[in-house]
Amino acid sequence: MPVHSRFKEKIDVLDLIIDVLKGHEENLSEIVEKFDETHQKMSVFDEKMVLLDRILERLEGLKVKNVVEATGI
Repeated sequence: MPVHSRFKEKIDVLDLIIDVLKGHEENLSEIVEKFDETHQKMSVFDEKMVLLDRILERLEGLKVKNVVEATGI
């Protein structure tokens, strides 16, 4: 087998490996983007949960106050 032919085969194998790695890189980039989006949504959700907890605590306090006022305690 001529040297040129073996060299060409090695180049073809390297090209194939590079193409596969590029595909993996694109897939990983998409996964990272989706992860970032999910993380942002979770952060917003956490902020809303804190606000909701405060509102519920306030409402619970108002209920107790209304009961106390209604019973004349």
